[in-house]
Amino acid sequence: MLLDFDISAFESHSFQYSDSESECYIKNICDETEGLLKHKSFFKKVKATTSLELQLRLCKWLVFLNSNQSKQTLLHNRLVEAVEHATRNSEIFKSQTSHELEISFRFFESIFRLRPLYFLKDDLTTPLKLLTIALVYSRYPGMQVRSVQKAFSILETSISEEKLDQFFVYLFVKYENPKFFTSNLELLNTTEIGVMMHLLQGNNIRTYPHLPMPISKKESFLLMQNKCLESVLIYENILLGSILVAKLLKVFPDEEYLVDFLQSSRTYRHNTLKFAEDFAFWKETFRCLKRFQTEIYHINNNYICLYEVLDYIDYKRYKENDLDFFIKGKNINDICFEVWQWHQMDLQNKNEEILKLNWKKVPKKETLVYNGIEYLFEEIGNARDLFDESIEMKHCVFSYLGECAGLSCSIWSVKTKTNDGFKRLLTIEITNNQIHQARGKCNRALTALEKKVLRQWLSKNAIKVLNKNIC
Repeated sequence: MLLDFDISAFESHSFQYSDSESECYIKNICDETEGLLKHKSFFKKVKATTSLELQLRLCKWLVFLNSNQSKQTLLHNRLVEAVEHATRNSEIFKSQTSHELEISFRFFESIFRLRPLYFLKDDLTTPLKLLTIALVYSRYPGMQVRSVQKAFSILETSISEEKLDQFFVYLFVKYENPKFFTSNLELLNTTEIGVMMHLLQGNNIRTYPHLPMPISKKESFLLMQNKCLESVLIYENILLGSILVAKLLKVFPDEEYLVDFLQSSRTYRHNTLKFAEDFAFWKETFRCLKRFQTEIYHINNNYICLYEVLDYIDYKRYKENDLDFFIKGKNINDICFEVWQWHQMDLQNKNEEILKLNWKKVPKKETLVYNGIEYLFEEIGNARDLFDESIEMKHCVFSYLGECAGLSCSIWSVKTKTNDGFKRLLTIEITNNQIHQARGKCNRALTALEKKVLRQWLSKNAIKVLNKNIC
C-alpha cells in the first residue's frame, strides 16, 4: 500500500514534509518495487549517493512504472533498472522539471498501449536509450519533425538499440544526422544533448556557444562527414572526443590509421581531457607515427606494435614527467628498441609488494565451445596473474597494472583446452564495455579462427566491437 504523500507538492515546495516522512515514503515505494523485481537491496546505491529530492523523483517514476506493470510486463523490470541508473548518473534525468516529467509519462503511456513488447537484448543499454528518448522528447517537444504515433510503428513487437536509433531519427532528424550523437543518446550529458539538438535544427556546430575546443570550418565538415567516429568515441566525453577526431583527420585524412592510433592511445581512452590539453604534442605524435601504420617491428623475437609505442610515449611523458621527450626526427627502429628495453626494465623492476595487489576478489571465468574445442575466458584480478600473463605471453600487458587496479579496464586471458589442460592463447583488453585490444603470444595478430571465437564470446556478453580490425 502506497503512502498518501503529495510528491508534486514536495517538489514545488508548496508544503513542507519532514525528512522522516519523506524517508518513510521512499522506503515503502522501494520495498514494493524490490518485491516486484524479487531483488532485495536493489536501491541501496541510490539511497547512499543521491539527495532526498532525487530519491523522491525516483519514487514518482517507480509508482508510475509499477502501476503500469501489467500493461507491458516484459518491459517493467528493465525500465526500473534504467530509472535507478539514471537517478545516479543521468544529467538530463536529474534536471527534469515537473512539466517535463509529465510529458515523459505521457510518452510511456503511449508505449504501454502498444501490443506487448520486449527488449531484444538482456542488457541495460536498450532500456536506457528508450528512457533517454523520453527525456529528450520531454525537453524539446516542439522539435519533433514527424508524428510520434507513427514512430511507434518502428518498434513493432521488440525493442532493440537499432530500432530505437531509427525511432529517434524518424522523430527528430530533418537535415543531416549527427550519428555520433544520435547513436549514443543514453551516454550524452546535457551539454552534448544541447549540441545535438542545435545540429538537428540545421545549425553548424561552430555556432554553438561554449564548445570544449574551438573548431575550424574544415574540422566542422570532417566531424559531420567522417564514418569512423563510432570506432573511436570515448563515451564519457563524446563531444570532446568527436572534435579531437576531426582535428586529427585534418592532419591526415586516413580513417583507418586514425582508428588504430586512437584505439591504441591509453591517454585518449582513459584521460581524454589530458589528451585535449596536450593536443599539440599528440598531433605531432600522430603525424610522426603515420609511417608506423602498417609496419610491425621484430626485436629479439618480440613484435613491437603501434599501441606499445604509444604506451611508451605515454609513460615517458606522464609517468616520468619528461616533457622534453619527442619522437620527431627519431628512427623508427631506434624507437622500437627503446620500447623493448622499457618492457624488459619494467618486468625486472617488479616489486613483491606490488605483486600482492588485488582488485577483484572473484574474477569472472567463462567457457565457450567452438567447433568442438573448449575455450576459457578468465578475467585477471590481481597483479601476480597480470605479471604471469605478461611473462608467458611475452608482451607488455603488465604495464596496464594501474588501469586494472583503478578498474578503468579489465584484462582477460583466453586459453584453449589441450590434453595437458588449458594453454594460454590470447590476451584481451575490455574498456567501457568495448574490446580495445586482442593479441597472441609476442603480440602476434589473431588468426581467422581466433577472431570467430572471440566474436562469439563478445556477442554473448554484449561487448561492443567498434574497431573491426581487432576481430
